[in-house]
Amino acid sequence: MGKIFDVIGTPSPDQDISDFCGDETALKYLRSFKPRDPVDLSVVYPGVESQGIALLKKMLEFNPNNRITAVEALQDSYFDDVRLPNQENCGEVPVIHIDVDDKGEEEAEMSKLIDADIEAFSSQKFDFENDFEEENGEDY
Repeated sequence: MGKIFDVIGTPSPDQDISDFCGDETALKYLRSFKPRDPVDLSVVYPGVESQGIALLKKMLEFNPNNRITAVEALQDSYFDDVRLPNQENCGEVPVIHIDVDDKGEEEAEMSKLIDADIEAFSSQKFDFENDFEEENGEDY
């Protein structure tokens, strides 16, 4: 969170973040950061025109309820010069159904399953000697 707040700044004390973060521990954690102002993105990205900076700010909004959606971002006028309307499909987003949703697992059980997956991929169990890299140096 510190790296994020270094860029977007911390939520102001009068900003209500409980509408998207209802957990008291998380709220206390978020409020524990010393106040930081957002960086001037036009200084960080001097080659980007103001319209691009405005879009970036909308994408970096801390409150997800106020953040621009992917579809809204793609429809922003910033992309007008490169837009190919005949290739766009910004219709309704399909609902993705995951089988685990049907199992009614309790949070503790889900946590155990996640921990088991993490353990299965533990670096201590990884066979580094028989691992190999692609020609360009990437693992696979």
